Parts: sequence; C-alpha cells; structure tokens
Amino acid sequence: NGTRPVQSGSEYLSIFCTGLGPVAGPNGEAPPVDGAAAPANLLYKTTATLTAAIGGVQVPVVFSGLTPGPVSLYQVNVQVPAGALTGDAVPIVLTLTDPATGKRYTSNTVTVAIR
Repeated sequence: NGTRPVQSGSEYLSIFCTGLGPVAGPNGEAPPVDGAAAPANLLYKTTATLTAAIGGVQVPVVFSGLTPGPVSLYQVNVQVPAGALTGDAVPIVLTLTDPATGKRYTSNTVTVAIR
C-alpha cells in the first residue's frame, strides 16, 4: 500500500524470504544446523549469486543471507536507485543463480510503493 512509500535514491529495502539455498560465514564457517536459529554475532551470506529488479531495472544486492534470530529466514537488502519507477505497486523480482549448475530461479513478484 502507499501509506509509507520508499523514497528513490535515498532508502534501502529489506526483503525477507525463504529458499535461497546454502550459506557460509565470512571465513567459511559452517551454517547453522537445520532447525537452528542464525546467530546474531555472525552474518551468513548466500553462496548463490542473487540479483534484484525493481520495476524491471536491475539493482545491486547489498546483502543476501540469513536473518539473525529466526530459523531459515533470509534477508535481501537493496537500495532503491534514483530515477526508479514510482507508483503504489512497483514490482520487485529476485533471481538466484545456482553456483554449481548455473541454473537460474526467479521469485514470485512482490510490489512496493515508491516515490
């Protein structure tokens, strides 16, 4: 909804999702065991390459990895660029590229209000 739109060129979005695959700690630390929460003192990043498109335009992914605290919840941070498409329902799509196979997986489309 448009009650608190993000401002293009100055704000970041945190997108929470599941299913982004394997992660590793900054120094190659093993990920949390299945069913365990991600620790707050270590950021686990996805090993797959992740890209994001806002309004059909590719934007850099600043971070993609496990959210500290919850179990198996990923967080993807992107900056909304200056000149981004504006409106009450601008589409966002994530694309993951499997590092082992090169296969690409595309997320469901979600929308966000941008001004």
